Amino acid sequence: MRALPLVVVALAGCYDYSHFHNAPDGGGAADLAGVAGDLAGCPVPGVPPVVGTGCALYRFDSGVPAALTAIVKSGASIGPACGMLHVQLPAGTSHDLWIDNLDAVRVEEKTTRSGPFTLSARVHGTLDQYQKFSGVYAADSTDRFISVQTSTDNNGLHDHDVVFTSGAGSAEQSMYPNALPAAGDSYAYTLARLADGTKFSLTGSTTTTLTVTAPSALTLGVAVGNCCGGSTPAFDAFIEWMMVCP
Repeated sequence: MRALPLVVVALAGCYDYSHFHNAPDGGGAADLAGVAGDLAGCPVPGVPPVVGTGCALYRFDSGVPAALTAIVKSGASIGPACGMLHVQLPAGTSHDLWIDNLDAVRVEEKTTRSGPFTLSARVHGTLDQYQKFSGVYAADSTDRFISVQTSTDNNGLHDHDVVFTSGAGSAEQSMYPNALPAAGDSYAYTLARLADGTKFSLTGSTTTTLTVTAPSALTLGVAVGNCCGGSTPAFDAFIEWMMVCP
C-alpha cells in the first residue's frame, strides 16, 4: 500500500466534503463512453459546497483562479474542461506525492495560511488501480507534507494520511493507523488544523487526529497523481472545486 490511512469525525459549519468516484460521476461504462445526455462524457458536478463566513471557494470553470498556482511536472497537463480543471497524467512516468517524487499535479494557494483552517476539495476520476490517487495537503517551505489521499486496491477504495518528506521518513509516521476502506464508490474527507496549532484532523472513511510539529505558515492545495515507475498508468481527473475555511 502506498500510504497509510485514517480514523475520523464529521465536521460541521462551512466544511464541505470532497468526493472521489470510481467512475467520473459514478455511472459506469456509459459515462466513460461519453453517451449523449451525460454532458458529452463530462463528470456530473456534485452538490455545491456550503460556503460559510470567511471561506474561500475556488472554482475552475476558466482554469486556475488568480489566487492559486499550479505545479505541473513530468509531461502532465492541465486545462479548463467541463466547467472544471482537467488534469491529464501520462503513463510510464510517476507523478507521486510521497516515495517516488513530488511530481503530482498540485493546485495550491499562493498565500500561506496560519492558525486554524479546514481544507476540502472535490475531484472526479476513475480510481480503478492503486497507482492512481487524489487528495488534499498542507506543505511547509521544505516540501514536507501533511495529506489525506484516496486510492484503491483489491479490497476497494481506501483513505490514507501521510506526514513526510519525499524519500525520507519522519517521526510522525509512527502515528499512522491501519488503512481503512472507504464505503461505496465515493469518498469524503477534509484536512483541518485545530485551534492549538499542533493537532490536525484528517477525515475520510473514518476520522483521526494527529499531533504534528509544523510551522505556523502552511501552503494548502489539492493534488492528483499516479505512480510508480515504468508501470505507472495514465490518469485523467477533473478538479471541480477547492475550499478553505478559517
